[in-house]
Amino acid sequence: MSSAQPVSSHGTDMEATFSQLVANARREALSANRVLLDVLQESSGLDNQAFCAQLGAAFSYPTLASSELYAMSPRFDLIGYVDSSARGVLVAETADKECWLVLADPFDGGSEAWALRRLQCRVQVGIAHPADLRAFLARQEDQLSAM
Repeated sequence: MSSAQPVSSHGTDMEATFSQLVANARREALSANRVLLDVLQESSGLDNQAFCAQLGAAFSYPTLASSELYAMSPRFDLIGYVDSSARGVLVAETADKECWLVLADPFDGGSEAWALRRLQCRVQVGIAHPADLRAFLARQEDQLSAM
């Protein structure tokens, strides 16, 4: 799994800058009725991978690249496909049988708390870019439909 690294090494300055960026993006998202993460990424000017790394650093969560997601096996027996898609979360297992809760939106504490309550087991929480998680879930839907 990717280690979350801040875009800048200035520590508190970067945290203050990111906090201000989030506050501005939150206001813009509310006034324009848009998704916070979309506005935040546009405002940051970062590509998907760098944006996800910045979120990981801000929330102290590891990040998962698309290739890491696809190497995992979904655990729809723990949280079903429909709930995963609706809430932007995924429970998946690595080849080493390590269980992960993957979040698309770390600002959505409600979905994270909901998933953790449902799991009632030890999981590693990480972040994937929302587009990567949507693509992964779409592929799983195709596979489920083919069955």
